[in-house]
Amino acid sequence: MQDLYENAPAGYHSLDSNGVFVRINQTELTWLGYSREEVVGVKSFGEIITAESKKIFAENFPRFKAQ
Repeated sequence: MQDLYENAPAGYHSLDSNGVFVRINQTELTWLGYSREEVVGVKSFGEIITAESKKIFAENFPRFKAQ
């Protein structure tokens, strides 16, 4: 199961309630050009997305958490 998660052809991640990465697969890390140590517990999702996407994330993440 872990191998499938890590090497899936899609990026997967989990965020805590503040939007900070708590888990991310190797595929997404490769796409982003980061190591796991640079991301998990360190970066928030808002730090790695475009300015346009930040607005959308800021509007939708609180609603996602509430539901």
